[in-house]
Amino acid sequence: MIHLALAVDCGTVINPQAAEGQMEGGMATALGYAVCEEMSYDDRGSLLNPRFGDYRIFQADEMPRMTCLLVPSYEESGPFGAKGLGEITAEGVAPAVANAVFHATGIRFRSLPLTPEKVWQALQESN
Repeated sequence: MIHLALAVDCGTVINPQAAEGQMEGGMATALGYAVCEEMSYDDRGSLLNPRFGDYRIFQADEMPRMTCLLVPSYEESGPFGAKGLGEITAEGVAPAVANAVFHATGIRFRSLPLTPEKVWQALQESN
């Protein structure tokens, strides 16, 4: 079972529930980018999956357990000592997934997404 955990220095936490929601949303988005979301093009540059039905995203029941750790501090330049919590929540997921796949397979991937098909193909080529 996958478990994502994220710790973020968020300054003064003004709304903990909203902050955790932002973190969970960022992790969910990043996991999709890391594992399954891919825009595919043909050799002429035409998009092959332009509809949502052709673009793989995680469904709610496929999401892993998530743990959010808010690390409070005080940011002098922020309102009430707060910091932003936007894109930083997505930064660590892809490297963590790539490292987990490397530790499981011994194969280092340097492009995303790490779809099951890409991992399977790399395993076949390594044998």
